[in-house]
Amino acid sequence: MARFDGLVILVLAATGLLLAGCATDYSKKPAPAIADATTVKDSAFDAQVRYTGPTLRTERRRGLFMDYHSVSLRSFVDKKNGQSTNQIYVVLSYVGGWRFYQTASFEGGVQRELLAIDRNVDFCNGGFCAYTETLGIQLTDAELESAVSGMKIRLNAKSGHESFIELPAN
Repeated sequence: MARFDGLVILVLAATGLLLAGCATDYSKKPAPAIADATTVKDSAFDAQVRYTGPTLRTERRRGLFMDYHSVSLRSFVDKKNGQSTNQIYVVLSYVGGWRFYQTASFEGGVQRELLAIDRNVDFCNGGFCAYTETLGIQLTDAELESAVSGMKIRLNAKSGHESFIELPAN
């Protein structure tokens, strides 16, 4: 059993290194650097232009294991009418059982349903499994504009777990 525990911790540590990699900490960069790191996807096949900001990565210890969060801001602009929709794109990786994240709570008590984009079992070994949930949180232009000091959000799971994400003002 001790060998298995070491294997799981080694795999999780490797996953964390892969997630962290040589990533730039965009939470401390000025707004022009964020703009430079934003990608634009547009083609004749798309009805919308997609803007994706750089990814912010965080981790949180839960007992022996770590939760890994990757968060980015995406905006979709309709090519015909210029209207935009905004989304916080979240990828959560963790060990244990399925959590099934369902809602997001904003400071001040506003709660919103999460869009479940994808759910995967990354691996299982000896009864332990690693999972990834990819989620979307819809935001209005007004919510983005009012987040002059950043935005803190609690993600609420059916399992009772809570995860916290933060988008800095930049």
